[in-house]
Amino acid sequence: MAPMDELKAQIRGVFKQGEYRYRVSGEELTIFTRQLATMLGSGIPLHQALTYFGETSEGDLPDIITQVAMDVSSGHTFSNAMRRFPTIFSTVYIALANMGEQSGQIVTAYKRLADLLERQTNMRKRVVSALTYPLVLLVVSSAAIAGFIYFVLPMMTPMFENSGVALPLPTRILLSLRTVVPIVTVALFVLLAGSWLGKPWIKAYFRNNPEKLRLLHSFWFYIPVVSGIYSKLSTARVLYSMSTMLDSGLTMTSTLKQAAAAAGNEFVAYRLDQATERIMEGASLGEALGIYSVFPSGAIQMLTVGEEAANLTEMVKHVADLYDTEVELALNDIASVLEPAIMVVMGCVVGFIVLSAVLPTVQLIQNL
Repeated sequence: MAPMDELKAQIRGVFKQGEYRYRVSGEELTIFTRQLATMLGSGIPLHQALTYFGETSEGDLPDIITQVAMDVSSGHTFSNAMRRFPTIFSTVYIALANMGEQSGQIVTAYKRLADLLERQTNMRKRVVSALTYPLVLLVVSSAAIAGFIYFVLPMMTPMFENSGVALPLPTRILLSLRTVVPIVTVALFVLLAGSWLGKPWIKAYFRNNPEKLRLLHSFWFYIPVVSGIYSKLSTARVLYSMSTMLDSGLTMTSTLKQAAAAAGNEFVAYRLDQATERIMEGASLGEALGIYSVFPSGAIQMLTVGEEAANLTEMVKHVADLYDTEVELALNDIASVLEPAIMVVMGCVVGFIVLSAVLPTVQLIQNL
């Protein structure tokens, strides 16, 4: 799709028209997958299960499932019918569904897929919950400070100016923010709006220059503090996907290719693709992952042990659980540090504001 056509579709999506109108959360997809696995396990035919969900649920997902059910009834496989909605169903989702259809174990495949989505949803919730309180504290404090600058301070300024008292430096700095902040806010709004409108051209640029996108995605691995958590988070996500696919019967090379698409980071995906090529040339899993540093060294060592012991699937799941736990502990540590840090920063800001308001008053009293 040309960038201009994609922009038009994007704008139509805002008004609930066209292919961009659908909004489905990860939690909604997880609930649907679990319900589908339960219905299929109870002996309900696939088309009937899809139709039931489409008729009894609300939101965009039931509308999508209804269209998928119509395609299934006309002879398409479920996995092929889902390919019409690539923004809703990931490549891993479709691959596992296809694997279940080919092996005749679609119930087992969907139970494992539901487990995978639940892990990913819980991981996402933990990240959000760890950062919610510090962000709320920051927003509320910023709103209080803005209220003082724009409503309280302007009422005090004329009194000082009429008395002929020169405003001290902290007060002048605070008053200058009344001009600077709106300019920065407008510039930020224009930047965000421009990024949204220019998204089709940005995507086209990165499609034509994949090395630029890999470079952009690699920055997460070089940011202090964030890099360690992001690396563990990425490792847990990829390994959970690998564990589910290996347990469903996919080969190692197919698993790595699908996991690369599920990584959510082109830098990690590229390294996984390179490691897959090395495995196809005859290298072992541990050797290939080690050459391209796909995962942290500790994870690679444990995967190597699992490969040598012919217990790779269980080891992949074990390593994924291990790094999932480490991510949760790291997030809790960051949250416990962020809260007092934000309190200290806000205390300094409030102290500066109080000083800016008190100093002119002291000078005014001294000149009386």
